[in-house]
Amino acid sequence: MGKFKNFISKSFGRIRSFFVKSENKNVKFRKADKKLVEVKLKRISQTTANRIFVGFIAGLILLSALTIMSNAFRAVKKPEQTQVVAANGEKRAYANQINLFMTGFLTAYFSGDENISDYYGPGVDIRSINTNWQERQLTNFVLVETTDEVATYRVTYVVKQEDEWLSETKVISVPYKEKNGRFYVSDLPYFINWDNYIAKIKGNYQLKNQDYSDGDYDEAKRYVEAFFKAYCSGDDTQLSPFSKNVKALGGVKFVSVDYFYFVEEEKQLVAIAQVSFSDKFDVIFSENFTLYLTTDKNRETYHVKEMVNGIVEKYKSEVQ
Repeated sequence: MGKFKNFISKSFGRIRSFFVKSENKNVKFRKADKKLVEVKLKRISQTTANRIFVGFIAGLILLSALTIMSNAFRAVKKPEQTQVVAANGEKRAYANQINLFMTGFLTAYFSGDENISDYYGPGVDIRSINTNWQERQLTNFVLVETTDEVATYRVTYVVKQEDEWLSETKVISVPYKEKNGRFYVSDLPYFINWDNYIAKIKGNYQLKNQDYSDGDYDEAKRYVEAFFKAYCSGDDTQLSPFSKNVKALGGVKFVSVDYFYFVEEEKQLVAIAQVSFSDKFDVIFSENFTLYLTTDKNRETYHVKEMVNGIVEKYKSEVQ
């Protein structure tokens, strides 16, 4: 038992002496070596520096120019679009206002309204209107054109001659001006000729006759006449043997085919025809047609593939 105590005592002493020695020792850490880093600046030549500077300035100038151009384009383009829309709207409203004003004026002008002077502006002498008056009435008028200072109409009116009313149709121009959104007639109206609106075109006023021998196209002529008789029947059942694509027309009667002209093409025969019809009052009128004819498999008869009202443009040089 005593030996064990001595062992414990010695061991405790050794441990205590170890910790005491450790407290008296200084722990030193190795310091990192300090290295001086030398920074070296790369030198460039004066020529290279000048080029870089000039390039930088040129880039700024180019960027500024593009910005200015873009801003200028936007400033010009956008208002132009807005202005066009507004102008169109203003013109339509302006034209409607003029037409409304002219409706009242023309009615008063042709009916002899005593308040006609309300429509005229200063300096317009209208004394002769009352002294040379004939009883008349406006029955119809159609706007022909409107400019900044003149409105032109086609008018139809009736004038009383003794106990009879006679109809007359003319074109009348009315000078006008605008003031604060209102209008007035600035001078006496005047009549103009119809031919002011008729284009002067030189050309042949008759369709050209086709040269062919007797018997040529006789079958095609008979077929076209039969087609138009069925066409005027108003019955699609009668017309169906001639064409599946053309609808029958009612209310008119077939009179005659007054003109034929045929153009042969690779897979079809083109028939140009002028046809006379009459209405229920036996009033006769004529129309031009272009028919595209094909033949059946056995080439025994024709078939109307298509019918066009009028002479198709590509064939006009053939017949004029």
